Amino acid sequence: MEIEQIIKDIKELIAEVAVVSVTEVSVNDNFEGDLNIDGVEKAKILNTLAVKYETEFKDIDVHNINTVQELIDIVTDNLGII
Repeated sequence: MEIEQIIKDIKELIAEVAVVSVTEVSVNDNFEGDLNIDGVEKAKILNTLAVKYETEFKDIDVHNINTVQELIDIVTDNLGII
């Protein structure tokens, strides 16, 4: 899996949850401040990504994920993609 596709998938999922256009989602966006996404919604996003990529995100505290880039880093690290 290519990192560009993962970023695209993550941005699309975030846009759906935040009810914004995918073009409005930046890797620098803060979930709560910029996108109005709370901890419960972040957990749902992470769970959806776990199912999509057939993996588990163990010991991840969603409250410590503040930006879209941090989520991308967690997903790519978990999948072994650099």
